[in-house]
Formats: sequence, structure tokens, C-alpha cells
Amino acid sequence: MAQSKFVAPVFKLGTYKHYKGDIYEAVMIAMDEATLTWSVVYEPLYDHPGMPDRWIRSIDNFLETIEIEGKPVKRFTLLDSN
Repeated sequence: MAQSKFVAPVFKLGTYKHYKGDIYEAVMIAMDEATLTWSVVYEPLYDHPGMPDRWIRSIDNFLETIEIEGKPVKRFTLLDSN
């Protein structure tokens, strides 16, 4: 039996490092009402004047591996989970 789209996927909340070096706290997951896509709500843990206090990105995008200078790199790497 297929799992309901409304059941939250497994995702570890906690502190993540972005591949560019900045540190973020993944504080919750939420479903995007328009696309019914599960997303991560995360906050920068660095001084960020003029920038939003919270960001949202699909879980798939948050956890994907991207290519930087021809090498695979995780977009975000878990440093510490809650």
C-alpha cells in the first residue's frame, strides 16, 4: 500500500553546513500548500543583516548532491541532530 503524501518523511532536524560554508539550523519540516511538497524550514546561524530570518527549500533539494568543479558535493551536510 502506498504511503499517504500527507505523512511526513523522515528528516533529521539539526545543524547543517551549506557547501559554501555557512551554518544553518533546520528547525522544522512543512508541506508547501501549493505544490504539496515537503520542505525544510531553516535559519542562518550567522549574522545576516537585510536577509530573511528563515528560508524554505524542498527536502529533496536540501538533501541533494550537486556538482562543484566536477566533484559531487552535498548541498547541506548534517553537523549535529536534535
